Amino acid sequence: MSNYHPQIVFNAPDAGYEEMFTVFTHALDAAVASVCDRGIVLVPNVVEVFAHRMQTMYRRMHARFSQEMREGVLVDVSGSGYLAGYNFARVRSDFEIAKKIVDVHSEPTLLRRVFLDTLFKTGEASRHLLDELAQALYFADLASGDVDDLDLFVMSEIIEVRDGILGVSWTQFDAVHNTPAVYSMTFSVLGGGVDIAELQNILRFESTIGTSVSVLASRIDVALVKIAPISIVRATLGPLYHRATRQDSFWREVVARHAAPGGYALSVIVDTTHATSAVRASALATSFGVAPQIYQTYAVDVRTPHHNERGAYSVEEYMILPHAVLQSVMADENYADKIEKRIRFHTVNLKGVLL
Repeated sequence: MSNYHPQIVFNAPDAGYEEMFTVFTHALDAAVASVCDRGIVLVPNVVEVFAHRMQTMYRRMHARFSQEMREGVLVDVSGSGYLAGYNFARVRSDFEIAKKIVDVHSEPTLLRRVFLDTLFKTGEASRHLLDELAQALYFADLASGDVDDLDLFVMSEIIEVRDGILGVSWTQFDAVHNTPAVYSMTFSVLGGGVDIAELQNILRFESTIGTSVSVLASRIDVALVKIAPISIVRATLGPLYHRATRQDSFWREVVARHAAPGGYALSVIVDTTHATSAVRASALATSFGVAPQIYQTYAVDVRTPHHNERGAYSVEEYMILPHAVLQSVMADENYADKIEKRIRFHTVNLKGVLL
């Protein structure tokens, strides 16, 4: 999967700024409801925490960039359709600044008084003071938050799936491909307990959508000596198609023709793999420093090009469409047949509730 190059969408009224954030919010709600409804995650609470943190980041980015008219919010309009990871980094940087502002909570109150005094004296609202007040409120909001709210890697507690088999779910926002994903893994423990910190560290840095699930499973298997992954499921929540995006795609064309403001189409791709056999490092490999442990191999359906390309044993793709978009599309003879033959889809209302 190639790296995408985000384009700037300026926060001017004709840029669809408000509409974009509405789409991001509703599409994320729909995606979370979908993966939970379909049983893709072993511990549903993990995606609820992830969604809360993403929505908090969206709210803060909306506030930040709407007040800085010389800046533009970066959106991956030709790739994932989501806000670029750069924006998240800016909010994290602002958080560090907010924590160092001595009067971060009192400054908004002072600026309100100055703004009202100026309004009463001159009869005009000062745009400059409004911007200053909005910025002060933004930093006060950040300072009152928790550093964990800025972390989009969320790992659940470890649960027992069945006798001797454990399970864990986690989320990640891939800042390279600007796409969120949800993961679940079942595994066995080869003696001793699970080092939670070590497991978190490996899952955090190895979980990218540019890595196939079979390679991900192998890397976890090699990195964590006491853990043997049995199966891994990854749900990639994207690309997201909306009226501001410019992807070369059938679904972008559908959205352009049939989506009213706030409409979108969201692709969800579910990749799975499982352990098939175990191999021991050879004597030659051991002589070169490879640990003499047993490694597992993971299933890939090499007969199906799409599965082989994604390094998965099975691949399922479905679309999430707002009900209004689906109704419009199905009434168009030029698209109805193409969609029915192309893919299964889920419909949601504009607020992201599954229908």
